[in-house]
Amino acid sequence: MEFKEVLSLRQSTRNYRTNPVAADALENIVHAGVTAPISLSRYESYHLTVITAEGVLKKLEEEWLERGNTGNPIYDAPALIVVFGDEKVTSGLRNADTGCIVTQMHLAATALGLGSCYICGAIQQLGKDARYLNGARVPANFVPMGALAIGEPMRPLKARHKESKMTVDRL
Repeated sequence: MEFKEVLSLRQSTRNYRTNPVAADALENIVHAGVTAPISLSRYESYHLTVITAEGVLKKLEEEWLERGNTGNPIYDAPALIVVFGDEKVTSGLRNADTGCIVTQMHLAATALGLGSCYICGAIQQLGKDARYLNGARVPANFVPMGALAIGEPMRPLKARHKESKMTVDRL
């Protein structure tokens, strides 16, 4: 798939089929994340946790609902990749780096024909002591910054042809 096509097809998917994401697809998506641009090349300041166990994903939803929220924060996606950042890195850099990591994984998922959605607030709200993370080997002092929900979209991805509202200036 041409890169321009990937950019055109990339969108937030919020309806997924229940079938699991293939292991090789997840590895390609993880590879995109670990090769993202990171400030000062401090790759050791980030950690990814790949979650495909249905029971763990269900715990995440349960914790979300217990805190008075509604719906499923990952839209019933069969896979989730959580990005953790070291608390020692300033929050501005952690946010920027997380955005780069998630965006690259988002584009990689699109290139594979998979749907994905950047999840931020719910992951941060549940925090590093969330029960769904029991058993994860997250380094000490790392906090959840965001995540990417991934799965086969209920409807095929369609290219968007709308005009951007973003302004561009040329000097």
